[in-house]
Amino acid sequence: MIVSEKLLDGYDLSLVIPISQFGMLLASAGYIALGDPFKWPLLLGLGFLCAGAFIISLAAIPPSSTETMLARWRKLPKKLWLLTMIQAFFFIIAATITYLGTKETARTEMIMQSLRRLHIGPVSFYSAFYFNLGSQFFGLVICTIYILVRTKYRDELFIPIVKNSRYLLAAVLAYFIATYTYLMAFMMTKDTTILLSLDNLSIPITLLFAFWILKEELNSTKILGSALIVLGGVIAVL
Repeated sequence: MIVSEKLLDGYDLSLVIPISQFGMLLASAGYIALGDPFKWPLLLGLGFLCAGAFIISLAAIPPSSTETMLARWRKLPKKLWLLTMIQAFFFIIAATITYLGTKETARTEMIMQSLRRLHIGPVSFYSAFYFNLGSQFFGLVICTIYILVRTKYRDELFIPIVKNSRYLLAAVLAYFIATYTYLMAFMMTKDTTILLSLDNLSIPITLLFAFWILKEELNSTKILGSALIVLGGVIAVL
């Protein structure tokens, strides 16, 4: 959350969101290590997804008539890549723990037994539903504490909430619905890595809604990146 704040404070949202997807894609390696089946189409699909997310992020950099895509890539600040890699690292940790708490397989049970023998704290999860409920609760507590500690957020928090309460309520409701449906899909399928790939389809859908509702420009770079993401998602589920 702290890294995301630094990213959004310093860089364009349309540049941050696609690059941030790399953490979600890298987490697929952890899922495979924990028992998800490895398939070559999945690896190929993830490659297309990474390329598509990367190309879309370049759309946030104003191009010139003489610049190539490689030259625009070199313009990306090193600090942006550093923050993105830190965010990806912590996302992979969170995704791996979520897998352990949600999926009941021979391998995850063996890992949980090893963790219990280390006596490092409460690592026994009673069910996937309660694990995810607990993680959401603690996430809310940590977020609230962080906002109250930061003076600039604490002083300016209540006026936007009052003025934009209906939009905030809609966003929170959509987030909880998305989280719950993702959890149900996560529990139903054995190939959870596919969900990480399909989740990236939200990028071209978001771009489409931004073009349709917010009247944002839909240039050739965004179209190419979206096409690669859709192609990668289709290949990954084969």
